[in-house]
Order: sequence, then C-alpha cells, then structure tokens
Amino acid sequence: MNKNFKENIQMFFTELMQDSLKNLRECDENYNDIQSSNTKNSNKFYDILNSLNEHQKQYSINFLEERTMLNSIEMDWFYLQGYKDCIKLLKLIEAI
Repeated sequence: MNKNFKENIQMFFTELMQDSLKNLRECDENYNDIQSSNTKNSNKFYDILNSLNEHQKQYSINFLEERTMLNSIEMDWFYLQGYKDCIKLLKLIEAI
C-alpha cells in the first residue's frame, strides 16, 4: 500500500475519532464527569509519581507510555474494523 495513502487514511480516521469524541463530550454526562475526575486526580497521581526514586519513576513513566500507545493502537484498530464491518453489513443488507 502506498505510504501516503496509508498516512492519509490514518489522518482521516483520526479526524473521525476526534469528531466522535467531541460528540461524546456533548452527549454523555457520565463521560464528562469521569473526564473531570481524571483531570483532578492527575495532579495527585503526578505528586505520587514524583515521590518515587528515579528508577521507579522512569519505570512507571515507561509503563504508562507503552500502555497509552497500546490503547491508541487498539482503538485505531477497532475503529477501522468497525468501519469495515459497517461496509460489510451495508453490503449484506444490500444497502450498497
């Protein structure tokens, strides 16, 4: 697959996901409450992280960064798979 095409597809899906998150924020109070709580708790978390020795702190940061990257890759994959499944379903019901 052409690298530019792949990058353009990834940007397209990223924009779709950002729009979807914007809609989620507008429609789901529970999400907003959890997001607000997470923001408040992040300061406390970073205080705890900063209290660790340098090795523990770096290990924790690396773990969190890897976990975040895995989550991002998984969400991108699920979003793309959902898009493909939607097209399959539309073909199955002969809507396209």
